[in-house]
Amino acid sequence: MQAGKGVTSVRLATAAVVLIAVLLLRVYEIPPVPTWFYVLAWYPTLIILDEVVVVLSGESLLARPRELAVMLWWSAVIWLLFEAINSLATVVPAVLLPERVLDRLGVWRDLRSRPFALEPRHLDIAGWVGWGLLVAVLIFPRYLYAITWGAVWLIAEPLLYRRDPERSLFADIARGSWGRIARLMAAGLFAGALWESFNALARGRWIYTVPFLEHWKIFEMPLVGFIGFPFFALEVWSLYYLLAPHTTRRTLFASTAFVVLVL
Repeated sequence: MQAGKGVTSVRLATAAVVLIAVLLLRVYEIPPVPTWFYVLAWYPTLIILDEVVVVLSGESLLARPRELAVMLWWSAVIWLLFEAINSLATVVPAVLLPERVLDRLGVWRDLRSRPFALEPRHLDIAGWVGWGLLVAVLIFPRYLYAITWGAVWLIAEPLLYRRDPERSLFADIARGSWGRIARLMAAGLFAGALWESFNALARGRWIYTVPFLEHWKIFEMPLVGFIGFPFFALEVWSLYYLLAPHTTRRTLFASTAFVVLVL
């Protein structure tokens, strides 16, 4: 136990030192840090979040290399899925780790409402609505890009509900349990704020072009764009837990083909 605490302390301290060093090198404009700041700052940040989970009596992703490898792979696939439909690109751990921190802290565990019966027809309706919205986004991306946030989630969640009700957010809603959903949305907003702050500090950064909303920005992101991060977190959760448990040679081959096609 003491050895485990020692490893956690070393990882946490090392990641913190690296992050501070990267910040200082950025301030003093030491190449190549200004250009690559986002990448150099992001990975130690993820390690810090992972070790905070451990400090709060959770499990480290670094201690589960197979799960971490699966998560990183599907992160890339999900990243490219949203690139393919001109939406946000990100990674799964960025959303799941803050949610785990909030969960270990007991945040919103008692956030409940009256349960209701979720019937198969409700799942079918959600799926069809999701596909309809996605088609509309692909046809009119300039005007309907914002509904991407809900479209993919409405497609993924009915499938996840049928495969793994314990992980399904629809199942949480049916049980009247809103804690995990609230934590995920908060985690999405937190992760989005980090992404955008790191992005703004980097010379090599994303520049967002959002029709009609170019004048009101925080960092490089139009203000209204931050509304999307909480809903994006729900999509990340549902897609990851829909895909990750079924990681086989066949699914790896299919996802690799998808990645090559998108690239």
